[in-house]
Amino acid sequence: MSARRPYSIRRRILAGALALLAAITAVIAVLAHRFAHRAADEAFDRVLGAAALSIADAVQVEEGAVTVDVPYAAMAILSTTRLTRVFYRVTGPNGAVLTGHHDLGAERPPAPGPDPVFETGAYRGDPVRLARAGRYVATPDLAGYATITVAETLEAREALATEILRNAMAVAMGLAAIAIVLVWAGLRRAFAPFKALEAELTARTPTDLSPIRTELPREIAPLLGALNGFIGRLSTTLERLRGLAADAAHQIRTPLASMRAQSELALTEADPEAARARVGRVHANAVAATQIVNQILADATLAHRLETQARTAVDLLDLLEDLRHRLDERDAARLVVDTSGLAPGAEPLVAGDPFALREMVQNLVENALAYAPGPVEVSLAAEGASLRLAVADRGPGIPDAEKALVLERFRRGSGAAGVPGSGLGLSIVEAAARASGGRIDLSDRPGGGLVAAVTWEASAARDRGAQAAVLALGVGLAILALGPGPAAARVETWPAPAGQGGPVLRLVTDGEVATLRRLVRLFQLAHPGAGVEIAHLSAGLVEQAVRTARASGEGPDVAMSAAVDRQVRLVNDGLALPHRSAQTARLPDWATWRGELFGATYEPVVFAYDPRAFPGEEPPRTRLRLAQLLETEPERFRGRVITYHVGLNGMGYVFATFDSLTTPVFWRLARAMGDVEVRLASEPVEIMSALERGEASLAYNVAASASVVEGAIARGLILVEPQDYRLVVLRTLLVPRTAREPGLARAFIDLALSEAGQVAIGSTALLGPRRAAAEGEARAPAHVVPLAPASLIFLDERKRYRFLDTWLQLMVKP
Repeated sequence: MSARRPYSIRRRILAGALALLAAITAVIAVLAHRFAHRAADEAFDRVLGAAALSIADAVQVEEGAVTVDVPYAAMAILSTTRLTRVFYRVTGPNGAVLTGHHDLGAERPPAPGPDPVFETGAYRGDPVRLARAGRYVATPDLAGYATITVAETLEAREALATEILRNAMAVAMGLAAIAIVLVWAGLRRAFAPFKALEAELTARTPTDLSPIRTELPREIAPLLGALNGFIGRLSTTLERLRGLAADAAHQIRTPLASMRAQSELALTEADPEAARARVGRVHANAVAATQIVNQILADATLAHRLETQARTAVDLLDLLEDLRHRLDERDAARLVVDTSGLAPGAEPLVAGDPFALREMVQNLVENALAYAPGPVEVSLAAEGASLRLAVADRGPGIPDAEKALVLERFRRGSGAAGVPGSGLGLSIVEAAARASGGRIDLSDRPGGGLVAAVTWEASAARDRGAQAAVLALGVGLAILALGPGPAAARVETWPAPAGQGGPVLRLVTDGEVATLRRLVRLFQLAHPGAGVEIAHLSAGLVEQAVRTARASGEGPDVAMSAAVDRQVRLVNDGLALPHRSAQTARLPDWATWRGELFGATYEPVVFAYDPRAFPGEEPPRTRLRLAQLLETEPERFRGRVITYHVGLNGMGYVFATFDSLTTPVFWRLARAMGDVEVRLASEPVEIMSALERGEASLAYNVAASASVVEGAIARGLILVEPQDYRLVVLRTLLVPRTAREPGLARAFIDLALSEAGQVAIGSTALLGPRRAAAEGEARAPAHVVPLAPASLIFLDERKRYRFLDTWLQLMVKP
């Protein structure tokens, strides 16, 4: 007899309540929809009008000309939501554009007066809401209204309307609860199968791990399947534990019995020498028992990790060096490592679990040391796309008939007589090799002995020397592909590990070369068929590479930059693709914008010191104290202070502009640095190198990236987080709309935001403030450079000109 078809609980509930719910919710939905959109439009129009009036108040007449210095507050007002893109335009009474987006509202007439006028339109293909306000100005030659136009996209309005509608519908659903009470009796009957499942599980004995047979509705049938699957896995685990206990008892029973017998005889032995001999046998059996237990535990740990741990890149040379340090001096002296089969600069990387691969190498080498006298030769060689690790000895070898048997658990060859062991070593090697994509081969060594070799057909080994030749060929193609902007790029090419002909992921960045290299290694382990090209540019050229691709149709797939303002502008101008995944959902609100821009690192901006310049004294830890020190001791620090040239380095410009917004001390400090003839650098490496060589004593505004921190530690430099406030910058990632490999680009972003990617980057994984709070650290408040339109204010043409002009007058003395 066939099983009855599962019925639907949902249908039973909806059948009784649907008619009542439909009637109530339909009426409320229509009314709430109208009210929600009207309320959202009124609220956002007030904010939009306030921004337009704020800019209008900044319109002035200077030296007979109409000028405007767009206030930060105007953009900050519009940045309260994380959804909208913002645009603005200011024109004089004669219609000449003073600043902003030149094509915004160009077809509209001048503002008729000072009160904001609102209308809905389109800009660059997107629907926008515009506010136009006038500011009356008069010059000797001209008088009339300057027109301020501010526009924003409609996402935030729609979000607010949706929220209002959702709340209204929540009320409707509360009323619908009345209908649910009427079908309560039906619900009790519908949930009867859950009671049956509960009864069956309660009646089971602890040892009953058979599948559940209760008939359930289709809504919870997948749950039953998952539960049965879990019970099956639990049964397998228990069987494995029982086997492990039985194997352990069987293997260690003999040495333990021998230890007991020998110790009892030693207690009754009158001859000291005979007693010493007995104790020696007890020690030998204890060593054998320890070795057996260790290998049994290693085998159990290995089986668990191979089921649960993710694969990472492991360097075999590092494992061999670690093993050499753990061997005693006599065995370490017998170990001979030959890497002549690797090309110069090659890194023999294998994708696997580090613990499993370490146990594999250790068992291969220790087996050879235990069974063979004389040197043990370990060779690493790359043969085409494969990597081979071989351990050769001059021991008794293994007969051909036994070579397959010794790879099984607790099986030993006939030549192992007299040597302590458990028979697990080669089975551990075989399991670890198979899990990492390799295979083990046992062969006779010419002249006597054994060669145990593990081969990976498609290893993650990377030959840097070979890449140099490929790099020379790839530079020209990469530059052409990136367009005329990035023509000065330094390009690195990483061919696909699995061979040529696959897709190529193209990245542009304004720094952190080491960070991207580590990420590329992990990325190609997960995507062995993909090649990668990295172009190293200035911040301005990173932006230009994305913009020029819009016209040429070719360009990068990922843009990474710490110049947050330029990255925000690319997103605000509609040049980035959205990306939503489990990894991006984990980011806090301040580390992402519009689902298109993502912060990958959290880097506080610090002071860097050469401790030799401050013997016996505390270096300054606030900007005010630094300014006072430079003012009171100018000769001591003349030519010894270094910072970014903000006109040449986009990240330095971001630091300086947000310093100027945060503290009035900034301009005093700028003047003090100019008075001591500050040195200006265009790249972070220039700053750290000047400190290392003793050419500078102090560096101001250095982003504490992973590479900077590592370099400072290696060079004995001191990095200090300012105690007045901490400015924090995010290195951001986006996918341009013109990306030719958007799927690979999104996968790369997810990798950078994952646990493994954050470890490779060496950042605090965007958890710095949370970790500090958890540890109770007393730290200055953090000011994160916002991923929002407020960051755009200092990219305004006139505001940037004024800022740079003032900064240069203070910092660069004639």
